[in-house]
This record gives sequence, C-alpha cells and structure tokens, in this order.
Amino acid sequence: MQVIQGTNVNQVWIDGLWRLKINGVEESSRNGRVIVVPEPVTSVYTRPWERVLFNSKRDANPFFHLMESLWMLAGSCDLEFVEKFNSRMEEFSDDKSTLNGAYGYRWRVHFERDQILDIIRMLRQDNTTRRAVLGMWDPMEDLGSKSKDIPCNTHCYFRVKGETLDMTVCCRSNDAVWGAYGANAVHFSILHEFIARAVGMKQGTMYQISNNFHIYERHWDFLRAPAVMEDMYEHTRGRLCVPLFDISPEYRSFLNDCDRIVIGEHDRVVTPFFINVVLPAFYSWIAYKEERYDDARDVLDEMPVCDWQLAMAAWLQRRVK
Repeated sequence: MQVIQGTNVNQVWIDGLWRLKINGVEESSRNGRVIVVPEPVTSVYTRPWERVLFNSKRDANPFFHLMESLWMLAGSCDLEFVEKFNSRMEEFSDDKSTLNGAYGYRWRVHFERDQILDIIRMLRQDNTTRRAVLGMWDPMEDLGSKSKDIPCNTHCYFRVKGETLDMTVCCRSNDAVWGAYGANAVHFSILHEFIARAVGMKQGTMYQISNNFHIYERHWDFLRAPAVMEDMYEHTRGRLCVPLFDISPEYRSFLNDCDRIVIGEHDRVVTPFFINVVLPAFYSWIAYKEERYDDARDVLDEMPVCDWQLAMAAWLQRRVK
C-alpha cells in the first residue's frame, strides 16, 4: 500500500503524478494501455473542502465538476442535465438516456432507500457506529455485467473523531486524471461535507483508497515533465474556499435545491451556496455555450470571489483565447 497525503487536491495531484512516474509499470487494460502503480494507493486529504483543482495544464472543467456533484446529490441517473456540461457522458450510457452506475442514483434510489438520509439518521443517533456504510456496488447487477457504466467507486465508510467526521472512499479502479483527482475529489468531498454538516459536525479527513491506480496513455504527457504548483493556487492557498453551508441549514433544503436545479426550477433555490455560486455558474455556462462570452464573464464577475469563481474565470479565459 502506498499513501499520498496532502492538504488538498492540488497537492495530492502533484504527488500522485510523481508516484505514477516513479513507481508505475505499463499494462494493458480494457480501454487501452495504462501506467499503473502495482499496489493499492491511498490518497489522504486533510482539507478536502479545498476541492477545486487549479492546474492549467490539467485544465479541469470546474463547471462540470460542480454541476455533476449536484446532479449526484439529486439522486439522478438521467443524462439530460449533466450532458449540458459534458457531451461525452453519452459514451458511457447503455441506452443513450441514463447511466447505469450513476453514483447519486445508487446513493438515493437504486437500493430502494435513501442511503444518505439513512446515514445521517444513524450518525445523529449514535456517533460511535461503525455501520454507516454507503454502497454503490450492486453484485446482483454489476458482477459480470457488460454495461458500459459499472461503478468504479464501490463504498464509503464514515467515522466520527471528536467533533469531526472522516470519510473513506473505496475504489476498484481509479484513473488519476479524470477520476481520482478530477471528478472524484470534487463530488465525494461535497458528499462528505454535506453529511458532516447535516449531522452537525465539522468535515474531517477524506481517504481515497484506489485498488488499481492508473493513468491512460492519452494522459502520459503529464508524466513527462515534473508537475509544479501554479501561481493561482499559491496565491489562494484555499483561503477563499466556499463551503456548501454558511450556517448549517436544515439539510433537506440543500437536497431540495439539488432537485430543483436538475429538473430546471432554478428560480426556487433558497440556500446561500446555490444563490451565490451555483446559479451564477449555471448562467455563465449557458452564455458560454451560446458564445456570449462577455455575458459569461460578466455573470462570473457578480459571483463572490472564491475558489469556484477563480477556477471558472480562468477556465473560461483559456477557452475564449
């Protein structure tokens, strides 16, 4: 087992690439050649709420990462909403309209119970419990399945330490670029923060166990030159990070706002994070897709200066140029 530890995804991203460069071996996979660390890798984030990756070479899409996270918390498996932000999502669909392994649907609908609400209830009733396990892998459907979309992340475990809630995510197969330090670092840390605040605790450390930690050939350029921290990250250092909650609201309001965004009722949002961050990001994206670039920038200028605003503005600027 190899352990990579850092304050946040920006630091862990750097060390993760070095581990692949130094310890990785080349193998074949179902989706082409990979460089893989020949043993499980655990990535440790001591401040997982600093979830926005600023690296311009990686060029992660912060609009997609944020909106996909909300789509998950809404419990959806439909492509219509999330495809607005990433048209490639259809490539992973068996029927061109839904995703078989959509995490949010697995969290809240698939097993005919809302696991998120159940775990919140369990932790509120007994914060010493070791049975707060959130499942995404369904052996009745996934084991031996030929679906294009089988959950890579299989389980989450929750553990109370003092006044904080830690979370461990188990992943059977983890692409370092698009998975572990891309979308996964965002949507699992948002899930973690949401459950911690709903229970009335601080968000603690997030552990990400990758049984197969790899990088695909299309991304091997990341390994050819040492990765370095960039000026924007060095300037912000996460101090401008915006939490999901200003003052912990009744958690169902947050889930309701996720539902409304995904189904299109944007005017009904109530929680501060949605009003100040999500809605401006949504309308900026729409303007960008319609090639109204000045409008897209203007909307972001109205957003409070924070990690999401800085990353979105930088990503948009790279596209407009």
